[in-house]
Amino acid sequence: MINNDKKRVSQEIVKHFKDNSDALRQRWVKEMTASGLLNHLTLDEVETESQVIYNTCVSCFATGNYKGAEKYAQAMAEKGVLEGMKTEEIIGGMLTLRDVYGRSLFYKYREKQAILDEMLMLYEPVANKILSIVAMAFVEEKTRNLEERVKERTSELEEKIKELEKFSRLTVGRELRMMELKKTIKEIKSKSEEPGK
Repeated sequence: MINNDKKRVSQEIVKHFKDNSDALRQRWVKEMTASGLLNHLTLDEVETESQVIYNTCVSCFATGNYKGAEKYAQAMAEKGVLEGMKTEEIIGGMLTLRDVYGRSLFYKYREKQAILDEMLMLYEPVANKILSIVAMAFVEEKTRNLEERVKERTSELEEKIKELEKFSRLTVGRELRMMELKKTIKEIKSKSEEPGK
């Protein structure tokens, strides 16, 4: 019975998000724009990305499967790092979407407290799981990016050390030859100054 109730409530949440997708997505985009979270995207990118993110989240609610969210979060993380987007901006956008979803459920079911409670009990863990997937994807991508930069920097430093060692060997070798040359010149000079020569 409990599983059937959960399934019914879950289906109702998904239906609500699908039926109101345009209005909720536009509200989400409007709030993110007002917060400056979309400054890195063109209008076409905002439209495309907001649809994909919205549909991915609804799919997680519908199926209980997070593979799509994980795949998209990884792609977003890679793109975000490459385009210079900050992790806080992406997570801020996902928090905003979570809040838009939550408020829409509250406004629809606020007169039916028992149903609202059921909805929120199912909605909040899924929304938080999606948020944590996105956050982890960004943390992992940032870490990977930093590790690559450390490797590159280490390689550059090793190359510079090799160049310095080579320069040092050349300099020391030249100094030794100069010292030998001076010694030879001094010996020749001293022999030429000897009496009787």
